[in-house]
Parts: sequence; structure tokens; C-alpha cells
Amino acid sequence: MARVLFVYQSNTPWVEFDRAGLEREHEVVDHHFPMSGPDGGRDVSGTIRRSMRMKKAIKEVDAVFVWFGDVPATAAVFWARRLKKKSIIVAGGYDGAYLEGTKYGLQQRFPRKLLPRYAFNRADLVLSVSERLHKDLHRFCKPKNAVMVYNGVETSKYTPGKKENKVLTVGAIDEVTIWRKGLETFVKAAEHLPDVPFVLVGNARGTAVVDLVENSPENVTLTGYIPFEELLAHFQTSKVYVQGSAYESFGYSLAEGMLCECVPVVTNRGALPEVAGDTGIYAPYGDARRTAAAIEKALESDAGPRARERVLKMFTIERRTERILAEMDKVL
Repeated sequence: MARVLFVYQSNTPWVEFDRAGLEREHEVVDHHFPMSGPDGGRDVSGTIRRSMRMKKAIKEVDAVFVWFGDVPATAAVFWARRLKKKSIIVAGGYDGAYLEGTKYGLQQRFPRKLLPRYAFNRADLVLSVSERLHKDLHRFCKPKNAVMVYNGVETSKYTPGKKENKVLTVGAIDEVTIWRKGLETFVKAAEHLPDVPFVLVGNARGTAVVDLVENSPENVTLTGYIPFEELLAHFQTSKVYVQGSAYESFGYSLAEGMLCECVPVVTNRGALPEVAGDTGIYAPYGDARRTAAAIEKALESDAGPRARERVLKMFTIERRTERILAEMDKVL
């Protein structure tokens, strides 16, 4: 058993799953490292103070495990190397993503991109959440030990229900996600299927949602933020789940929908083909008419149970935890 400093920026489900997984074999010490100050803005002086606190914490452990390869990972690897401790980083998406023709992805932001490159190149172990992200990471970095381990979904929470002729997508709405997650295309596709209910679940930030609402046909419902129980009900009753993204490093909501036996309609972008596999119906990114045609086909499909089985076979928390612990054993 090793003593592991667990560094995170926010408590997302996938962060919590990995923390619990590490606790099966190691003593885990939590270390919160936020990237912003109390007002939500960049906090340079605070970041320096947090880095020095991290140095003190790393002295007391055998290894440091960091979720997301940004400033906290850079500080963690820097101090771990000097204190002769082991370092593990999870590359989760934006930190290693590359979407050609856009500015999306930390690796395209100068000079900030130099920080994760330093961390990824010098960490003792880098864990990517998909093959696509693993490949993207190697466009800019040369990690000495990089392994792909798919994200895990809490499968016990998601069960299928009585299906309706309904189409669902999930994603926070802002100026970036409208195009990156294909939300505008989702809304436009609804125009071609006026008798089919379309539901978009996600918290709206900024003014981006105004145009989306104004251009939505009557068969589109934007719910805003809703509690998990209501979201689960939408997953359970929807026949089709759409992920029309320009890029996804994994596709967590897609996997949740598949667990509820939604037939996936996806683009051939990012890691979406890795998640949907042969259970998915594919449409070109940004093409509303062909997305609508794919949805129409999915409404007649019986691939929902196969989609669920794919997630149960490939994307469980247990499978991810076993792989991570095995790879850490090699490093430690």
C-alpha cells in the first residue's frame, strides 16, 4: 500500500470514481487545487501559494495522482521530481485535445500549453481516457509512459424504462458548446421531424441560449438544469440519444444514454465512435438534414439493448479501476 496525494480541481463524478478506486489499495490524501479565486477569475498569487502547499503535501506521500493535465499537474510533477516521488496524471479532454481548424484544446493556447506539455512529458504515468485523446496527446507531447484507460460509468444507476418516440441530448449551453457539442445542429434537425419531441437538457450560461431558443421549432424543449432524477427519467424514456459533437474526448452522457438503451446517433468525431461502436448511427457533423435522417433511422432501430451491453462490457468503473491500479503497481 502506498500513500497517494489525490489532486483535483473540482469534484466531478469521474474524479470521485477514481478517488474511490485508489482507496481500494492505497491510502489516499485529498488535495483540492482550484484554478480560480473566490470571484471566479484567475488567481495567480493564489496559484503560487497552492503550489507551495502542494510541495509540503508531496513530502508526506509516496506518489501524487492528478486529474487533468493543467497547472496543478505541472506543479505536482515539478515537486514530485525534486522530492523523488512518483507522479500520475489523468489526461481528461481539453488538456490534450486537438480540434483542427479551431482554437479548442489547451494544446493550442500559448504560452499556457507549455505547462501541460512539461507535465505530460515528465510524469511517471499518463492515463488517457480514450484512444483519440491518447493519439492527440502524442501530437504535442512525448510522455515516457502513457496508457489508455477508458472512463467508467456508474452502471448501477442507469436502467432502461418504457421508451417513447423522443430524442434527447445533454450538454451545458454556452458560446463554445453550441458548436462543439452540435447543439445548433440538434435544434435544426428537429425542424425536419416536426412530429417528434426533441429534448435538450443542460444549464445555460451567458447569452448563447437566447439565439438557440429563438431558432428552436415548437417540438424542441430546453429544460435548463434539472435534478438527476429528472435527467434519468429522460434517459429512460427517450428512444434516441444524439451526440452531434465536433469533438469529445470520451462522451460520458452518450454512455449514460446507451446504458438506458437509447439508440445512439453520433458524429464520426473524437472518441464518439469508440463509445458507440457498431450500435451507433452516424451523421456528418453540422449537417442537420442528415442528422434528422439518422434520427429517423434510429427511431426504427432495435439497437438499444446492444448499446447497453456495450457499455456494461467496456466502460464500467470496475474495469477502469482494475486497469489503473495495475498500471500504478508497475510505477510504484
